[in-house]
Amino acid sequence: ATRAGRWLTGIQHALLAPTSGLFLAEPSLEFQKPMKKGDRIARIVDVYGDLLAEVLAPVDGMIFGLRALPNVQTGDWCCFYAEIQGEL
Repeated sequence: ATRAGRWLTGIQHALLAPTSGLFLAEPSLEFQKPMKKGDRIARIVDVYGDLLAEVLAPVDGMIFGLRALPNVQTGDWCCFYAEIQGEL
């Protein structure tokens, strides 16, 4: 069995869609890689590709769950984001 090299503690944030549209995750996004507050996680666009809203990292942390379906309604789950507070 493979075990994690380190265990992190923190707070989970469920980031919700600020508007309805098509959810497009950033192509360079990587799971469990450090992100800075304000980094773009995804864009929400209309059917013509015009930007309606952005989903940004709320604090320094990392993504550990991401929406798979492209269509979102206002308030739908977009991703799980971990605010790292420490290490075990």
